[in-house]
Amino acid sequence: MSKLVQRLLIFFIGIPAVLAIVLFDKFNHILLHVALVVVISIALGELYNILKTKGNLPPKIFLLVLSILHVLMSYLCILLKLSFEHVYMFFVISCLLIFSKEVILPTEKGNNDFEKSIYSIISGIFVIFYIGLLPTFISRLAFYENSVWYISLYFVMTFICDSFAWLFGMLFGKGNRGLIKVSPNKSIVGFIGGIFGSILIALLTQHFFPQILPGHFYKAIILGFVVSIFAIIGDLSESLLKRSADCKDSGNVIMGRGGILDSIDSLLFVAPVFYIMLEVLFF
Repeated sequence: MSKLVQRLLIFFIGIPAVLAIVLFDKFNHILLHVALVVVISIALGELYNILKTKGNLPPKIFLLVLSILHVLMSYLCILLKLSFEHVYMFFVISCLLIFSKEVILPTEKGNNDFEKSIYSIISGIFVIFYIGLLPTFISRLAFYENSVWYISLYFVMTFICDSFAWLFGMLFGKGNRGLIKVSPNKSIVGFIGGIFGSILIALLTQHFFPQILPGHFYKAIILGFVVSIFAIIGDLSESLLKRSADCKDSGNVIMGRGGILDSIDSLLFVAPVFYIMLEVLFF
């Protein structure tokens, strides 16, 4: 099966499947939160394997529990209408636990050098931030009155940015690739196509559903532009991680895409940005 066909199958099957989960909004999107727990569990394993190539990390189950608890804490804040400050507090506690683990059970047992402890601590905190804290901003969207619309818009804008970037790059990007060293196959035209796609979705949403994105059209343009930029950076950042570990894909869970982490890298970066932009521009 060609990569083009695989991409199209993911686009026409994957996006509707995600939106179906979002449309089930019972109990403050409990199905979405279950899906988040499953996805971050797989993604954490992939990220763990990437980072493991350069040094020792805290135990995988330890990081997995802490990451999942971030999402569960966020969901609990929604159910009980608590402040999301509790999530930040838990993130700080998680960082302290990672430090404490290294003090009590150092990475190199019996070695008084401890030079590898700093990599273990920093990598552990990064995993918790990347896989645990960032997805909680997706959860926060469930707190809004029109949560189905905002969560759907978040996914669609990110997916369209990725799809348009791939399509424009494939059609018009042959002569302008290689400018981004971390991902030489990506083209400037592809980036422009991704930005255009994200802005287009924001403008169409504002035009047909003004109650979702109220105000002047420039706000929709800003939202689309900022979301697309961070979607692109998220994709490139994951490429950086993979290159540092000399691996092509984070896994092989999704045909034509690689691992789960390869598919959610943009979503993770966009989640806090989308939430903040909504708060700044529309609320």
